[in-house]
This record gives sequence, C-alpha cells and structure tokens, in this order.
Amino acid sequence: MPDPIREQVVQALETLLGTITKANGYLTNVGSKIYRGTDRPLEENELPGAVMVEGQESSDPEVSVGKNHQYLNISVEARTIYTDKQNHQQEAGKMLADIIKAVGTDPTLGGLAIDISNQGNIVDRPEAEAQIAAVDISLLVHYRTNHLDPYS
Repeated sequence: MPDPIREQVVQALETLLGTITKANGYLTNVGSKIYRGTDRPLEENELPGAVMVEGQESSDPEVSVGKNHQYLNISVEARTIYTDKQNHQQEAGKMLADIIKAVGTDPTLGGLAIDISNQGNIVDRPEAEAQIAAVDISLLVHYRTNHLDPYS
C-alpha cells in the first residue's frame, strides 16, 4: 500500500529543503542535513541543518465533491555555526531566505499540495558558547485528499 498523501507531502518537503546548498545557488548549506520530528537540539556536528516538526493539522471537508482540504502546519528549525566575524542575525536571515526561496521553487511539491504559505518566523537568540545562529519558520501546507481516504 502506498504512503498516505500526508506522508508523501512531508517527504516531498523534506526532499525540497534538502536542495538548499551553496552548490545549488543558495546562500547556505542548511539543506545538507534535514531531520524529521526530533525533539532534541542538533549537535554541532549536525550543522548546518534543519529539523522539520509536524504540528497541528485541520481539515475542511468538501463532501459535495468528495474531497477534504487538509492544512498541515510544519515548523522548520534551521541552525548553523557562525564565526566571530559573522553576525548571527545575518546568518539566520540567509537561512530564512533560502528556505523561503526553496519553497517558492515548488509550492505544490510536485502536484501533491495545493500551496505552501509562510505563517511567520523568528530569528532565535544565539546560543552563547556554541555560536549557533538559528531561525524557525512556520509553514502551512494545503493539500487535498479524497473524503475519508488519506491514501488518495
């Protein structure tokens, strides 16, 4: 049996974020390590990297046409190490811009989603000793399934 549409959507977003590398024309390499759902902070040897955390999902049934509109919140928590010569806010801003740019290259995730929207973000304060720049962005993924059938 194939994965549910939700899982396909999350995997497609993970793959898309994985393209964020300097070699692909981005400002950072935050896509070099993408993790899903971990509740622990990333270690320095895992940086640059990002964690995707699936949040609340709501559903809007459109029974007359046999469809459900799904709205899945996904938080992307991106981290990188910065040096004394770099400003942590500038590094965090670059990661944020790269994530938004990547999502904009395929907001339908290859046709699996209807759209992805940026619901807001925050540039975290630097972690004192570790010199880690951090940004968290909240994405809302809108996709559709058949009514009461998460597999199609």
